[in-house]
Amino acid sequence: MKKKVAALSIKTLGFIALAMWFYAGYLYSVFRTYPTAPSLDTGKVIPFLWKTQSVYISEAENLEYKTLFYGSWIVFLVFVIAYKFAQKKFQDPKLFPDPELRESPGRGQKIAMIVIGAIILILALSSFLKLRVR
Repeated sequence: MKKKVAALSIKTLGFIALAMWFYAGYLYSVFRTYPTAPSLDTGKVIPFLWKTQSVYISEAENLEYKTLFYGSWIVFLVFVIAYKFAQKKFQDPKLFPDPELRESPGRGQKIAMIVIGAIILILALSSFLKLRVR
């Protein structure tokens, strides 16, 4: 029973991180309709770089976006750590499949995974640096 509860709660963490990413992406896409000049009457005075243009958002929207964006990475990191810990503790291949037990991938697959990992890392760092510049 403990294994099933652990598996369900750990996988729920993954889904929460995914939902947070999607919502942060939705907010980012909504910002394109925002004013390109500060608007004191609506409170949209915080500059936000949307693609190549600057739009202005409110302080609450800025906080919401940053919380969702960084929070999703934190939840995802907790998910990965908890999943690896549960894999080692329970050693149940049905609930926590271990890719290392599968057939070893070929050289081409290893290179492809390294390239994909590097692209993900570069995208994550670039988006992090874009938010830190402001």
